[in-house]
This record gives sequence, C-alpha cells and structure tokens, in this order.
Amino acid sequence: MKTFMNTISILTLILLLFSCGVSENKEPGKNTHSKTEKSGHSKAIKTGVIINDIVCRDNPGTSYALYVPEGANAKAPFPVVFCFDPHANGLLPVEKYKSLADVFGFVLAGSNNSKNGLPLTESETFLQQMLNDLSMQINIDKSRMATLGFSGGGRVAAWLAGNNRDIGAAISCGAGLPPDLKINSLGFDYLALVGNEDFNYTEIWKLNQTAEENQWPLNWLVFDGKHEWPPVEVMREAFYWIQVGAIKNGLAEKDEQFIRSVENHFSTKTGQMIGEGSIFDAATQMDFTIRLLDGLTNVSTKEEILNRLVSDQAYNQQKQALEQVIKLEYNEQNKLLGAFTARDIKWWKDAIREINRDKGNGEINRMNKRLVAWLGLVAYLSGERALHKQQADVAGQFITIYRLVEPENPEQAYQQAMLDMLNGQPDSAIKSLQEAVKLGFDDEERLWQEKAYLELQGNADFQRLFK
Repeated sequence: MKTFMNTISILTLILLLFSCGVSENKEPGKNTHSKTEKSGHSKAIKTGVIINDIVCRDNPGTSYALYVPEGANAKAPFPVVFCFDPHANGLLPVEKYKSLADVFGFVLAGSNNSKNGLPLTESETFLQQMLNDLSMQINIDKSRMATLGFSGGGRVAAWLAGNNRDIGAAISCGAGLPPDLKINSLGFDYLALVGNEDFNYTEIWKLNQTAEENQWPLNWLVFDGKHEWPPVEVMREAFYWIQVGAIKNGLAEKDEQFIRSVENHFSTKTGQMIGEGSIFDAATQMDFTIRLLDGLTNVSTKEEILNRLVSDQAYNQQKQALEQVIKLEYNEQNKLLGAFTARDIKWWKDAIREINRDKGNGEINRMNKRLVAWLGLVAYLSGERALHKQQADVAGQFITIYRLVEPENPEQAYQQAMLDMLNGQPDSAIKSLQEAVKLGFDDEERLWQEKAYLELQGNADFQRLFK
C-alpha cells in the first residue's frame, strides 16, 4: 500500500504538469490532408494550402505545419498565431482552424516538436526557431503575434507569452496557467477556453473565482464539450478577441463594420442564453462582451442589462447551484483517489457504472462526465509512472481501472501490452498491441522506439501490426 500512496501523493503535480488529454484522444490525428504538402525550402510558400512539415533551415530537427491565408497579399505583414498541440501534432490545429485564418487574415504555424513532458524552455526554443525560419519566408507582423494551445499545449501557450515580450496574446484551451504565472501580473492578453465537460473545467472555474474576488480581469469562455480542441465556431470567438485586442492596442485599423459584427454575434448569443433561462451564463457572457468592446463602442446599455441579470434571483440560484456542484466534484475526486488504494476491481466496476448513470440533472451529469475523464487521466498517468518504475502490481491496478473507464481508448491497450512485457508475457503483449491498433493506435514510430518492445521487433506479428 505504501507504493500506492506514494503514487497518489504526486497526482496533483502530475495533473498540473501533464494535463495531456490522452484519455480523450479516441481518434488520433492523421498527418494527411487533401490540400496538405510537405516542404523544406525548395518551394515558395503557397497561400490557401496547408504545408504539413516545414523543416527549419537552420535547425533540421525542428518542423512545423503552416497555413498562409488564401489570397493574402505577400507584401503586407502577416499576423501570426503559433499553435501548440500536447502531442506535437502541429497539423491538427492548423487544419482545424484554416477557414478562420482565411476570414481573419492570420497565418497559422503549428509546432511538430512541442509536446507534453518537455521542459517549457524547450518549447520556447522551438518557438524561436519557428519564428526565425518563418521570417525568412514571409513578412511577419511582429507586433501581432499570438500563441494558441490545447491542454498541456495551452499551458505552453500562456508560458511563452509570459516569457516573451513579442507575444501579445495567448489563448489557452482546456487548461489554466502554468505554476509560475499569476493572473494578477500577466504582461499579455489572456483568454481561457474550456468545455463544460472538461476535467480541467474546475481549475479554470477556480481561477475565475480568484480573479473575481480580487477584482482582477480574466477573459474566459465556456462551451458545450469535453477535453478537446474547441469547435471552429468557438475558436471564431477567440479570434474575434485577438482582432479586437489589436484594434484597441492601435495595432490594427478600427473597422466599424467588423465591430458591429462582433457586437451582434455576442448580443445574439447572450439573448439566446436569456431565452433558455441560463441567467448566470448570460451574465458571464455579457461581462465578457462589455470588457471586449469597451472603448470601441457604447456599452452603457449592455452594462444596464448586466446589472439586471446579476440582480435576478435566478442568477444567484444558478451560481450557487454550480458552486455546490464544483464543491461536490472536488469531494468526489478525493474519494476516488482514496479508492485507488482501498477498493477492488468489483467496487470500481460498480462505481464507474454509477458515475455513468443518467442522474436527470444537467449539471450533475456534466460533473460526472468530467469525473470519468479525470479518472481516465489519473489512471493513465499513474499507470505510466508505475510502468516506468517497473512496479507491475501497481501498474496492473491502474491499467485495469483505465480499461474500465475508457475501453475504446487505444492507450489502455498499449499500456496493457507494456505490462504484459513487464510480466514476461510477449504473446499477450502482441494481442494487446493488436487490440490497440484495432482501436485506432497509429503511431508506428513510437511503437518501434519503445524499449519495452525490443525483443518483439523480430516477431512477424509485431512487424505486421500496421499492415
């Protein structure tokens, strides 16, 4: 039991440093696209085409995915958004948000090197190498550079902005701030995006509560979703925020038509929330809209609406109900942490079945979805740590729980294969790897580099895993 307790005692630190989203990544991204090309520096940069793998001329070990807006004027300086995926899949955000890049005129550059588990200083090096390389190819507006990241990449995005004066804005999705950045002393514009079923939702909620209590400004937007890169329509709002910030800081010309479109978008969204009776959400959205547009248009009417919303009895009721759910969630997390050491697998089967049961309450159901995702992450990270320490019994407990929580996630089968090898069962390991591939595991390079599988490399079934 002592080994279990040592594992549990570091979970808070692990979750903060490696909030990676593996447990939600059920469909690994493919590095292919109908308009994707690979390029060194032999070709001029094309507009309207994703270039998947640009190798930095002066740093061949560093590469990035790139999208330059279609029809862009090559002579004009480009605003650039540098993107950071927790699994070093630079193509994923570039491909996902290319349509927004066309609308807003932003260049998107996604790192293929920065990933969870690396020191933040290494990500800073990758950023500088990307910037230097990109500067050789296009005219960058260095007064308008932003970072964007998801999960562990979201913390990277914030940290890079906090440690680089040239980065004026950071969008962090599904994650809060890294430990050495404080909300009251940020030297850049910060926006947090989080799904209401994201296991990091409570972290960002707490960050916002701290900001409110101390009257510090915090920009955050909540969307319907889990721990994932936000949908395009949500990221559109984040890009509105970047563009409006540039206008307010005198870095972009004020466009009255654009300002009206932003105002109409958020007014419509707030009106829909009011119509649905979501008064607390409407007030939160209105507060964001006021801070976004203040100084660019008259916000007095919006301030009056906000005052009426926060005075409404439903606002306090909904806020208090959500606060109670957040408190309950923390309590449930603590109980489940203790259960890792004290409960058998039968108990876990019953507990997971109960958590997944529809409770007939939207907030409670969302909380339980966050708990399930959080359980998957804790089990995954703890299993990884135990495997690294070659603690087979400990790893077996966590991997079994992980398989119960997320049976369709290929990572649980991959971990089981590593455990099989640790237990001297190569035939079982092959079967587990076949299951992982069937579930969607597609990282052949990772498979061949894994030291645990060295003795399997001559096995014909191992060699046929991806054939």
